[in-house]
Amino acid sequence: QRYQKYAEKGDYAFQYLLANEYFNHAEDELAMKWLTRSAEAGFAVVQADLGKIYIEGDVVEPDLKKAIQYLNKAAQQHAEAQYDLAQLYLEGQGVTKDLGIAKGLLELAGQQKHDEALTRLGEMYENGQGVTKNYKMAADYYLQAAKAVNPGEMAPSYKYLADLYETGGYGLKKDLGKAKEYRNMVDE
Repeated sequence: QRYQKYAEKGDYAFQYLLANEYFNHAEDELAMKWLTRSAEAGFAVVQADLGKIYIEGDVVEPDLKKAIQYLNKAAQQHAEAQYDLAQLYLEGQGVTKDLGIAKGLLELAGQQKHDEALTRLGEMYENGQGVTKNYKMAADYYLQAAKAVNPGEMAPSYKYLADLYETGGYGLKKDLGKAKEYRNMVDE
């Protein structure tokens, strides 16, 4: 293996690359060994990946305790980990349901332009989930989410914006022109 030498010397980036090589060759057990070493060395990207792996249970048995452990480590600096951990708090999955903690984690991820986190914040304000229902705030988050999506990708938040402007209320003025504009963006 071309990465083995450096991985064994403790280079967490090479441990991650080596793990991916093992995954590519369907050697999941060895891949997990090297991912775990890389995560334990402090590589936030890998910590986030391991958290997701332990949630999904495709490669290993699902283990929410381990998932939360790795996501907590990665959440100090990684938007995807913040988002995944927030989802667990929103659902009370493996942790006590806490909408305040979830919102804080989503806000951190949103500051890093994580489109799903921004969309989820919009949903919280649209539905009054842990916050006062506020369509204006929801629309602001949905618009931020739409702008955060990679060019060429469809932004589902445009549909949510169209729906909000069609109904109005909760701090947002009904605007059928804007609703149509956002609906057209969905259809493109």
